[in-house]
Amino acid sequence: MLGNVTQHPSESKKYVLDYSKFLDTEGGELLSSVTVTIDPLDTTTPLRVLSTLSNDQTQVLLTIYDGQADEQYTVGVLVTTTYNQRDHDCLGVTVTEQC
Repeated sequence: MLGNVTQHPSESKKYVLDYSKFLDTEGGELLSSVTVTIDPLDTTTPLRVLSTLSNDQTQVLLTIYDGQADEQYTVGVLVTTTYNQRDHDCLGVTVTEQC
């Protein structure tokens, strides 16, 4: 688990996952793809995640928004590299009511 973050249903926040230490950048290895999963999916207001690779292809940029208040989610992130390595990480997301 990479860690846990907390946000409100009305917020949209960007998170950066840095894979530069995982990659052999001196040998030219870069991230080539990212796949995101969200658990649970069956809430009334699902959590939404947009994912993209950074311009230098060493980071994953996640934009997380929506979600059901008082719900905990696990966002799974699977990256594949140009050397065909794969790495799976998880980020916990807790959605809380606004103050």
